[in-house]
Amino acid sequence: MCLRDENGHFIAAKTAWFHGLAQPQEAEARGLKEVILWLGNGGLAEVSIELD
Repeated sequence: MCLRDENGHFIAAKTAWFHGLAQPQEAEARGLKEVILWLGNGGLAEVSIELD
């Protein structure tokens, strides 16, 4: 996970590990959940999330 400002400049990064095997869609959903929790603790007023 990578956090960038509105100009695309790097702010912070984080990784997460999940136990077991998951289908790609499940892995993306788990990652998105982690991002939302991470951002919720950051006190940001407005965010935009992009998935690859």
